Amino acid sequence: HQCYLNTCKIELIVFYFDILGRDGSVIFTDSGPLGETTLDQPNGSVYIISRDENGQMLKPLLHKCLAHPCGVAVAPNGDIFVAEMLKNRILRLAKSN
Repeated sequence: HQCYLNTCKIELIVFYFDILGRDGSVIFTDSGPLGETTLDQPNGSVYIISRDENGQMLKPLLHKCLAHPCGVAVAPNGDIFVAEMLKNRILRLAKSN
């Protein structure tokens, strides 16, 4: 899949709510316990499964702070975009150097 967001081309490999990063990592959302994620109590998270010299590792990118995250995309430069449905917004997670 390909889509364009503010003239930035984003190539997607989508597996339901999972996405495969350029380095082979898997990024996915967790909306939190069913019926418990609200605007007042955001329990959603974004996780990444990445590889290093010790094997695969699950790490939280955003932990229990989103109001129903529902999709992810990775830009060619490595930035991660997360759709936060209950707040009607797209968040950009930029890699730090």
